[in-house]
Amino acid sequence: MNHLRSALSKVRHISGREWGGHLTPSEILALVEDGVKPSMQSPDVVESFKGKVGMAEQDKRSGDGRGSWFYFSLGRTKPDVVHHADAEFLQRQ
Repeated sequence: MNHLRSALSKVRHISGREWGGHLTPSEILALVEDGVKPSMQSPDVVESFKGKVGMAEQDKRSGDGRGSWFYFSLGRTKPDVVHHADAEFLQRQ
């Protein structure tokens, strides 16, 4: 749960249903476990999302904790700490 909280504290609303942040492999995998999905259902976006998750799994196994940018639609857990514009968006959901 610590990785999920950490990830949610870093993410920001991008536009529409898209959220993103510069996250560690463990944070990316925590979000995926929480149910995040690709931000759009186009084949390119879905393939990129799967590739990013696969790279996060490899990086975690190898002990590489460097962060990378990750974009998604929210899963079950909503961010606790959000900027004002993000809070307004979440209230409309």
